[in-house]
Amino acid sequence: ASINGRLLAQTAVTLEANVVTVPSLLEPPSFGPTHRASNGFVTLIITNTPNLTLKLQTSTNLLSWTTLSTLTPTNSPYTTTDTTASGDTVRFYRAFYP
Repeated sequence: ASINGRLLAQTAVTLEANVVTVPSLLEPPSFGPTHRASNGFVTLIITNTPNLTLKLQTSTNLLSWTTLSTLTPTNSPYTTTDTTASGDTVRFYRAFYP
């Protein structure tokens, strides 16, 4: 038998010559360099875990957040452009696995 994860039992269990692998912990998404173009668009580079759903949000005051996108990037780092940032002088971003 081969298990990837945790084992739970209510009685005694003997594991002889079986492989138990502790699941790896997910690294949270992180931002690389960002760039604001002359038209106000912001290009973001996000290091993420490929094939996991990623939610990207933005705020101008760190209190109210707006979702820019919910996507499942197949590569890391992932590059995206915020085309809604042109009118804001300050813009904050956060990314997380929902």
